[in-house]
Amino acid sequence: MTAPSRSLEQSIHDLVVANRILAAQGVVDAYGHVSVRHPLHAERYLLARSRSPELVEAKDILEFALDGTALTDDAPAPYVERFIHGAVYEARADMHAVVHSHALEVLPFTLGGVPLRPVIHVASDMGAQVPLWDIRERFGDTTLLVSDMEQARPREVARAEPRRADARPWLHGRRAQPGRSGEDRGLSAAERARAQGGAAHGRDGDGAVAGRNRDPLQGRSVLAAGAAGVGVLGAARGSAALPMKRAPSSRRMAFRFACSLYDRMLPLYTGEVRAEGIELEFVANDSVRQIFDRMGGEQAYDASEMSTSEFVTRLAAGDRRFVAIPVFPSRVFRHGFICVNSERIRAPRDLAGKRIGVPLWTMTAAIWIRGHLREDYGVDLSEVTWVQGAINDAGSHGSPAALPPPAGVRIEVNRSGRSLSDLLDEGAIDATLGTSLPRARKHNPALKRLFPDFREVERDYFRRTGIFPIMHLVVIRREVHEANPRVAPSLYRALEASKALALKKMAYLGTLRYMLPWLTAELEEIEALFDGDPFPYGVERNRKTLETLIGFMVEQGMLKAPIPIDDLFVPV
Repeated sequence: MTAPSRSLEQSIHDLVVANRILAAQGVVDAYGHVSVRHPLHAERYLLARSRSPELVEAKDILEFALDGTALTDDAPAPYVERFIHGAVYEARADMHAVVHSHALEVLPFTLGGVPLRPVIHVASDMGAQVPLWDIRERFGDTTLLVSDMEQARPREVARAEPRRADARPWLHGRRAQPGRSGEDRGLSAAERARAQGGAAHGRDGDGAVAGRNRDPLQGRSVLAAGAAGVGVLGAARGSAALPMKRAPSSRRMAFRFACSLYDRMLPLYTGEVRAEGIELEFVANDSVRQIFDRMGGEQAYDASEMSTSEFVTRLAAGDRRFVAIPVFPSRVFRHGFICVNSERIRAPRDLAGKRIGVPLWTMTAAIWIRGHLREDYGVDLSEVTWVQGAINDAGSHGSPAALPPPAGVRIEVNRSGRSLSDLLDEGAIDATLGTSLPRARKHNPALKRLFPDFREVERDYFRRTGIFPIMHLVVIRREVHEANPRVAPSLYRALEASKALALKKMAYLGTLRYMLPWLTAELEEIEALFDGDPFPYGVERNRKTLETLIGFMVEQGMLKAPIPIDDLFVPV
């Protein structure tokens, strides 16, 4: 059919609206995506960057060539499975929109022996029955993602014996073909052409395909592609924007993941979101230092939250026991975590040459704070004596397996039997910085934040730089990753979906989800400052932040030279 004449601006607007509506109605979940053919260039299409459909905005829409090449300058990370869309547009000139979906109502048809057949007249184009496609038949073991055009392009639908009622495509690797009343019936030429041209492939690799339905609002052909099995037609709808919970099987590997129980991790912890192919044991521990120490010292988990600075310095030193994925569970502005004796320290430059308490000189929080003080306030920290220990307890900050600080840094280990808070209270040190504030400030009026208006200082820092400091990332034991390369992308997608669901729940204001009386105002500020997602994952959206951290580590002598950001992470 002929595409209606439409402006690019209108097409982008419609695509944003389609993402939002389909997400709100449960047609697409956090893994789904929607595209439209470019209104002015038939050999291109429009698709959002890799983002949950319910969060898509006009600025997220990118242009792609049919082969999946991004044509938008400085394009952020796209969907891996964009090739599905390109293959459909390439095969069917009459297709002007594609929806990649994971409808829960459709998934059972990909697993059981009951075929999915058209029951209304607008579904008749797909033939007597929807064929299934198993990615392993042609490509063997994969990540279960359609990640290039070779995988995306449809092949001729071959005639095969009718599917038995007990047939299971993921066990038998059999392509299910249309049959009727037990007859060994193949597709007609027209049906075969439609099935071939409309085929799109599912995220689980168990099948896919599509049909054609008329959009009553725009009069355009819309392809609705179902994942993990069968294509859905127009009105097929999922009941929840969550991955389907599958029963454990021998194909799911046992996997221990340790992390603090942040709100963005909660859906993964409760099982509302599941990592595909993984039987995940979520080891929740609010003491992240214990997680770092156990992972770094004993490799106690298959994957865990990890200090970014510890991972980077280990990697630079040749310790290759871990690989990282670009998930950042912890980010914190740190200007508000500098506490000083205000009788001695009145301005940032007064810190030069003083005695400053720090939990661990090499910790990521301390790196960021030293970087801020030098870069924004010109503070010379070269003559500082660093007193290292726990801020509010006697002794050390955990049992760190971190590498030692560089030579020339003046460090005293606090062996006084008192906490850094006590030492600040007594005047034995002049300030503390790190991940918490000293309790003594509650009774000693001289102990104050260096930046009393820290929130406005941090706001200004973000407006100037676009940086919300990253503290932690997620690591996987290298031996686990190399033996099971699907784990990294599976865990990444699950953590992205978990965060998306947490954001959605946080935004519901019928009742306050958190004990923050002005949560409404906080959400409005998050939308204004952070574009609705203050915790973005992925490399591109965090490149500047990571490059800044690496630069601070070089300046502070922790690295001999910068490490390319892309070398820090395995593909996801």
